[in-house]
Amino acid sequence: MATVEAPTRPQVRLHEGSFANEPLVDFSNPENARKMRAAIEKVRAQLGREYDLIVGGKRVKTTDKIRSLNPAKPSQVVGLHQKAGKEHVEPAMNAALRAFETWSRTSVEERASLLFRVGDLLR
Repeated sequence: MATVEAPTRPQVRLHEGSFANEPLVDFSNPENARKMRAAIEKVRAQLGREYDLIVGGKRVKTTDKIRSLNPAKPSQVVGLHQKAGKEHVEPAMNAALRAFETWSRTSVEERASLLFRVGDLLR
């Protein structure tokens, strides 16, 4: 009698152990407080910036814009974004389909590795 082996799924290697929330930051520590103030100032300096659409890796500017406002301070513009129109739909869909073809052939290990690297950048 022939035997059939069940397909195996790739084992995803965990990044430095299992999931755990990041530890809370003690802002009574002067160094932590200084770093947070510096980060806030860096973000504050970027408020009001204009952002392009990116379709298929190409930057696109449009006539119409969308203003993103700070809900706590509606007079403060957080960012100015290009407003996509009907003419952007087909090129964006085609670019997404092309990207899907590549991404769908990317191994689970490589995808997980990429997500862990993104997580490291966010820290």
